[in-house]
Amino acid sequence: MPILDAKRWSWEDEAAMARRALVLALVAFGWLCAERSARAGIFEVYGQVNAGGGFGRGNAAAPSKDFFEAVQGAAVGGELGIEVMFIDLFVDHDEFFTDRIKGSWTQFMIGFDADFPMDDEHTTQGTVGVDAGLGVGTLQSSLFSEPPPPISRKGATAELRLQGDRLLGKYAAIGLDLRLGWHYLFDQDKAINAPDAFSQGIHLFGGLAFKVHFGIN
Repeated sequence: MPILDAKRWSWEDEAAMARRALVLALVAFGWLCAERSARAGIFEVYGQVNAGGGFGRGNAAAPSKDFFEAVQGAAVGGELGIEVMFIDLFVDHDEFFTDRIKGSWTQFMIGFDADFPMDDEHTTQGTVGVDAGLGVGTLQSSLFSEPPPPISRKGATAELRLQGDRLLGKYAAIGLDLRLGWHYLFDQDKAINAPDAFSQGIHLFGGLAFKVHFGIN
């Protein structure tokens, strides 16, 4: 897993990366919408299970350690959502672990995306999306701990979503899922006006995903 030098990371680097990612996403999405091959269903219900990993780095100038510097590594999770035309409403959940379960991340998102075929036979499909919403994180597993652990961090998040899938018939697919995101999180254990109550930074999730979907085209 790549390790970044936090001392060399600055807010200017983070802002420049976020701007480039946003511009790229908007340009790609505009191109996809203009292409006749881009398609969108009227209504769709979908879900996926995924396995891979994730990590993040905070702004070096932030007064507290970033959540994704403490909770990172291999991950398993899933996603459930609905899509109306190009608009997606979905919830993601990931459990992170190394030699033990070490934390979880859940986010509630709204976004837009476009699909396009990646070959002449239309057996592979690409998706580009931009999403934003709210996320909550814990420093223990939220599924396998009794009682459930308290929320450690919560705040705003935004992501660029890149996916490539091999279609398995009409209702299923398997492929790669990559999310590059930015987050601004508050520490639940500290007063909101405390100088070290927040952190911000970037995160990257990626892995293999199996998906099912049912809808009206």
